[in-house]
Amino acid sequence: MTVFGSLSIVGIQDIGPLGPERSEPTVYYWPIYWHLGPVALVLVLALLLFRSANRRKSAGWVLLLALVLPYLCSRGLDWSGVTRYAPHLHDSVAIFFFTVAVVWLLGDMLGGLRRFRTVMNAVLLMILTGLIGLLILSGPNMSPDLGDVVLTCAALVFATFLAMTLAGVACRKRYTPLRYGFWFFVMLVPGIGGVLAFLIGLVVLAVDVLSGGGFPSTRYLNYHFQEVFRTGLLGGLALFVFMLPFLALAYWHPMYRSRFHAIFRLPGMDVGDNAVGSNGGDKEIKR
Repeated sequence: MTVFGSLSIVGIQDIGPLGPERSEPTVYYWPIYWHLGPVALVLVLALLLFRSANRRKSAGWVLLLALVLPYLCSRGLDWSGVTRYAPHLHDSVAIFFFTVAVVWLLGDMLGGLRRFRTVMNAVLLMILTGLIGLLILSGPNMSPDLGDVVLTCAALVFATFLAMTLAGVACRKRYTPLRYGFWFFVMLVPGIGGVLAFLIGLVVLAVDVLSGGGFPSTRYLNYHFQEVFRTGLLGGLALFVFMLPFLALAYWHPMYRSRFHAIFRLPGMDVGDNAVGSNGGDKEIKR
């Protein structure tokens, strides 16, 4: 298979005396830089490791996660056959993990701020990082699936951010890693994956009815919502499993744990009176 360079395409069809067996060759140039998007994402993360705040022993674990997890997730999507219907999922998954890794590497900039500013800065950082990842992967080749890539990646980021925030709210009186992980699962899988999927299915059904499709039968309703629930729960479960390594960094790696604690500042976290500041040192927490 030609990966890059000039690709010559020749159509061959034996049509007997009606015409030539071979058509004129069509030459298509496929430049190598169209395939360097994933490499560029890794280089961006590697450069962030050189920040003074990230010069810590074993801080590069997040880079390994950003390399391995998209590959494993994409392989899982291929094995399940999902990408036959949504080939854009590969790019969406790569951008999502790139976004999460950047947030972990720049988390020191979010700690020590007032809660509202922390949330707003986190949202803006995710949006900016997602746009950068989208531009790097798409490059000059704007495919028709670009809108689907944006929507899918935005849904993944929104679901993760909302589940982490709601899990923090559930642990506002007492925090332990196990308690937070449990509530993160509850908020992400049955919460967002189940309830939100049900609401989306309800909206799709309402649009279909209002557009003249008529009210569906009970059998169709059962099938429709079973499919919606199954997709939402399995998607939420897959997202939870692939977010566990990032949560493990926030639990056990000293640098990432200090940033995680400085952002959430829940009772039971070892924050004290100081948190990680943007320069890698200490910064006073503004509650």
